[in-house]
Amino acid sequence: EYKLRVVAANAQGYSRPGPPASFKTRCEPPGVPVAVKLVGVATPCSFVVGWDRPSDTGGSPLRFYTLLVGEDRNGDGDGNGDGDGSAGSTTHNAKRGGSGGDGARKAAARKAAAARKDSTQSEACAGGAAAVVARIPCIASTMQEVDGLEPGRAYRVSVCVDNAEGAESAFSEPVVLATAPLPPGAPCGLYLARAKQHKTSLHVRWEGPD
Repeated sequence: EYKLRVVAANAQGYSRPGPPASFKTRCEPPGVPVAVKLVGVATPCSFVVGWDRPSDTGGSPLRFYTLLVGEDRNGDGDGNGDGDGSAGSTTHNAKRGGSGGDGARKAAARKAAAARKDSTQSEACAGGAAAVVARIPCIASTMQEVDGLEPGRAYRVSVCVDNAEGAESAFSEPVVLATAPLPPGAPCGLYLARAKQHKTSLHVRWEGPD
């Protein structure tokens, strides 16, 4: 935001400055969140996603992160994140907020951001049905627990961020994270395979778990 004053001039000199007026430069979309990764160890039904905030805010304070998760139906990732061994976080149910002033300009910025989001969201989790899992206030955390997942499945995860002017970044490049598989069931049907036994050995058979 800049404050400007104007003076008039003629051959005799300069006038007194006129009253000041404030102007803002146009707000740009913020940078993309980076270093999306698995935090800690995944469980069969959940994992914790972490990321780093972008250095470029677009000229306005960052407001909310949006976490997008979709099942990886392409199977082109190994699901191994770069866990750092830290603990998880709480689940947020954040709603989009707003601030007063410059309503028309902010509405236009939000409309443009929505158009960008429609295209980048489809690219972010291509190959699987994507869903917005959480909206996280930027002042709260740069990690989020995702639960209610299927055991032993791979998921594509992306993050975007918006700022106080309603401008929204593109989604980050999708990262494939996987839940842990469940332990196998117990073998069953153990029986002696040969009627004739030896002094030092038995020949047995069993059926594998379902």
